[in-house]
Amino acid sequence: MKKFITLPTISILILLLLLASNNLFKKEKSVKGPIIKVDGKKYEVIKHIIDTFEIIKTDIVERKGEDIYHEVIVHDTIEKFQPIDTLFIIRDYLSKYVYKDTLFLKDSLGIVWVTDTISANKILSRTWSYNIKERLVKETTIVKELPKIQLYFGFNASLNKQDLFQSVGSGLILKTKSDKLFQVSLGLNNQLKPFVEGGLYWKIKLKK
Repeated sequence: MKKFITLPTISILILLLLLASNNLFKKEKSVKGPIIKVDGKKYEVIKHIIDTFEIIKTDIVERKGEDIYHEVIVHDTIEKFQPIDTLFIIRDYLSKYVYKDTLFLKDSLGIVWVTDTISANKILSRTWSYNIKERLVKETTIVKELPKIQLYFGFNASLNKQDLFQSVGSGLILKTKSDKLFQVSLGLNNQLKPFVEGGLYWKIKLKK
């Protein structure tokens, strides 16, 4: 039974115990924001901003009457015994009539003004001007990589004035998703006796 109690076995057991204790007393979640996928990889959303910008566009367009589609409907029925004011008809025929209309677009997107000038039963010109709001939506999402378990391997040594090298060894450091560090080291002291060390570290938040 004793042959199984070796330094590597002890170190692995210590590391497993540290991991188990971490799961027992860990209360806070390492990921606080929502998770999204970018190119198939998961990220934590730090900030999500949606900005709406309005750009006002104005213009005036004029079109000649002959360029406007029109259709002539002939009315060939005249009621009998109706007095006819020829002078009024000629004056009305030669007069210019200006029709103006204002169109309001939905959702307060803008206004369109239309002006038609009519004379001799024809549209002489049509002018419209507009003031339209073009809405641009800018969406910004700030993300960071999800926390993950990281494992480090390295070497260590301790020195003193008397023996120079007091101990040398190597070890593993495990960083958890909640930024806790677990450390296990194996080494030899200045008398060539083996030893095992273990440690647990928490991240300290410093004020900026």
